[in-house]
Amino acid sequence: MTNINKLIIVPELDVPTPARVHRPSGTVYINSSIFDKYSAGEQKIILEHELGHYVLQTTSEEKADLYALQKTAGTFDKSIRTFVDTFVKTLDLSIPQNRNRIHSAIIHGAIVDYKKFGNKKSLNILQNIYGMNKRQIDTYIPEESDVPATDINSFTGDTDIMDWLQRQKRLFFANKNITEDEFDNLTEDERLLIIIEFSE
Repeated sequence: MTNINKLIIVPELDVPTPARVHRPSGTVYINSSIFDKYSAGEQKIILEHELGHYVLQTTSEEKADLYALQKTAGTFDKSIRTFVDTFVKTLDLSIPQNRNRIHSAIIHGAIVDYKKFGNKKSLNILQNIYGMNKRQIDTYIPEESDVPATDINSFTGDTDIMDWLQRQKRLFFANKNITEDEFDNLTEDERLLIIIEFSE
């Protein structure tokens, strides 16, 4: 992890977020009332995200997300899945901008998962849900990537997302403790997020 110039733990921050960085100084403020509820892996991703704002001197959440992914992918078990899960836990999914940010995290995570770890399930997600072709995926360079955060309704994959999800349900129910009725009552975003599994 890039060195944190200063770490200050406080009972709470003025906004309900697990951590925040002061970009000019690199001081990271930890909101202990929220931060302590996350796993060690999730905490690492949160800290790297905040450091991304400082190292890159950016206000862009997506750039800080990508920085955290690059720093944590493969450094602990299920790191990429944890990367996505951290944002699912942190962000209010009722806000469209946050859902778009999570889908952007899925895209980047799946590309890294396929290219670095050879997970063909992630390739399937990228092609069939996000409409990316093999050339786009193979030429992806994280440092230069500008994958847009796109609303779920505008996906242009060869397979309709709901059809794809229906086909995945048989495998999903064999491994997860959820009924079909419960699954059918989830939103499209929720269905997508709980079905996707990353190898690392």
